[in-house]
Amino acid sequence: MIVPKTKYLNRKAIGERRLLALIYNNRISLLERSGDYAQSIGLSLDAWKLQGMEAPPKEPAERFLNYAVSLSSAGRDAEGLAFIRTVREMYGDYARYREYATATVGKMLNALMKKNDYAGSFDLLSAYESDIGNEDYGRMLRGVTVNYLQHAIGSITLQDALGRIAESRASLGKGDYETLVSLTHSREADRVCGGKAWLEAAAVLDRGLAEVTGQVDLVRQRTA
Repeated sequence: MIVPKTKYLNRKAIGERRLLALIYNNRISLLERSGDYAQSIGLSLDAWKLQGMEAPPKEPAERFLNYAVSLSSAGRDAEGLAFIRTVREMYGDYARYREYATATVGKMLNALMKKNDYAGSFDLLSAYESDIGNEDYGRMLRGVTVNYLQHAIGSITLQDALGRIAESRASLGKGDYETLVSLTHSREADRVCGGKAWLEAAAVLDRGLAEVTGQVDLVRQRTA
């Protein structure tokens, strides 16, 4: 290792194990630059053990993370998540593992929801609840639930839609709940208006306004 002249006073002796670890770390850097993240894993663990207590736990953790990200970049998200779950169990947690899991699960959810696969979305979220933590799980569950209900409202009856919204209320924020109730009544009123039953449509909107008092869109629609 070359030490700049201005840094001579900061030099300190290191043992053979630490020197070997530095060589391993240099090799790891070269491997990662070439995209060979898999081979860097073993060397990272060896370097960590050689350094003993002197080694920051984040050194192998970052190598694990880089390998998982490389799997996701290759379209192997499930493998990346499974790998991170394993290293968390074997070597302890690291804050960025949860960041990776949250981002990856979010990406997988978006792909499923684009295909309107909401059953798969709920199953996926349940499978990775422990990996992403309570706060992110709650946020994602809310998003999936809202998207699912918005999709379902257009193809089921008013009563069925309201029933599903009521069943999901614990996963919804107040604003989400009111928006969905409003949307349900608005679409039903539009359907009724298609048959020129204006008073019946107004009655539908009145029922909606009884549930979400003063909702601006419903008020405007009823006035029209």
